Amino acid sequence: MINILLVDDDLRAIEAIAININWRSLGVEKCFCAASARQAKDLIRKESISIVIADIEMPEESGLELVEWINENTRNIVCIFL
Repeated sequence: MINILLVDDDLRAIEAIAININWRSLGVEKCFCAASARQAKDLIRKESISIVIADIEMPEESGLELVEWINENTRNIVCIFL
């Protein structure tokens, strides 16, 4: 089971990616979306996330800081930057 998490403060950007990619054909069961690093962390704590695709520049906490937190607090999550 692969679950993906899209993180970007630009909701239109993550909605476009979430809607326009056929995730099932890529073996992704669920595609979650978060508008901030805080929301992303909450989802990572609750769900089994395999891949995070994040924007680097976001208000409050950057994508780089989010990935640092992911590396310190989880294991086996692949991180990709937009």
